[in-house]
Amino acid sequence: MAATKSRKSKAGSKATEEKKKGQAESFFADMKDTLKKAKGKICCVVHDSGIADHLKKAMDSVLSVARGNVIMVRVNDETLKRLDELVEVGLFRSKSDSAAFLISEGVKAQKIVFDKISNKATEIAKLRQELRKILGLEEKEAAES
Repeated sequence: MAATKSRKSKAGSKATEEKKKGQAESFFADMKDTLKKAKGKICCVVHDSGIADHLKKAMDSVLSVARGNVIMVRVNDETLKRLDELVEVGLFRSKSDSAAFLISEGVKAQKIVFDKISNKATEIAKLRQELRKILGLEEKEAAES
C-alpha cells in the first residue's frame, strides 16, 4: 500500500512539474511577443523624434572600433535596467555593446575634465621623476637593473 501511494505521489509531482514548465514556456512566449511589439513602437518613436540618425552614427562609431580591452563593471539596478532596454529595443546586440557605447559617450561628454586629468597626471609623473633625481633613486634603480 505504501508503494502505491509513493507511485501516485511521484506521478502527481511529475504532472505538477510539467504543468509549471508549460506555464513558464507560455509566459516567456507571451513576454517575447510583447517585447517584439514594444521594440517596433520604440523604434518608431526614436525614428520619428529625429534622433535615430544621431544614435546610429554614434553607435556605429563606437562599435566599429576594435574593443580588445575587457573590464568587469558592477552597476546598480537602474543602470542594468537601462542597458537591458537598449538591447530589448534592438539598438544593441548585447549589454556589453550598450555599456561600451554609454561609456564612450560619457568620456566624450566629459572631454574637458579628462583633458585636465591627463595634464595633471603628466605633471605628477614629472614631479615624481624630479624627486627620484633629487633623492638619487634613479641612479640606484639603474644600478640595480
